[in-house]
Amino acid sequence: MNHKEYVEQSERTEKKFENGMVIPEDFGTIVVTLLRGFGLTAEALDITKKHLIYGKGNTLEASTALLGCLNENGEELNRHITYPELELNQDQAEILHAVLGIVTEVGELIDATLDYIVAGKELDKANIGEEIGDLRWYEAILIRKLGLDTESINKVNIDKLKARYPEKFDSEKALNRDLKAEREILEDGC
Repeated sequence: MNHKEYVEQSERTEKKFENGMVIPEDFGTIVVTLLRGFGLTAEALDITKKHLIYGKGNTLEASTALLGCLNENGEELNRHITYPELELNQDQAEILHAVLGIVTEVGELIDATLDYIVAGKELDKANIGEEIGDLRWYEAILIRKLGLDTESINKVNIDKLKARYPEKFDSEKALNRDLKAEREILEDGC
């Protein structure tokens, strides 16, 4: 399945918001707080990625400073979980690089989106396009490392969504998925 067909097919299973969406105040606060928290986490991961992959900066101090204000109660987080040293082989290191890159680019995409939705700034399509391009670059690394191909991934994903939503998006079917059937489609396609 080529990219154009994928985009066309994905629209069929997309939830439509013909009347927009109202997010109640409490949920709005939760959504923005979680997204901002994810943005900070992504930024800390970006600093970590730059240190581990590119040898730039002091990751521990910078990441700790960024994450120092985060816990479930909004209190300063002073505890650190430590893990033994990890020795990654080449595949593991390259896959980690791709995943860290995807997460950090998603954080930048979140920031650009929140600037538009929450701060009321003009939608910066050039920046969003850049972030999508960066996401695709890291995605390409991951696809290559796993020996997958984009067209097969697209086709399998659409097949899975067609099984979930035979006609069109349905909220009930989104909540009550046949995970076994979906997994079979995924395994058959990969």
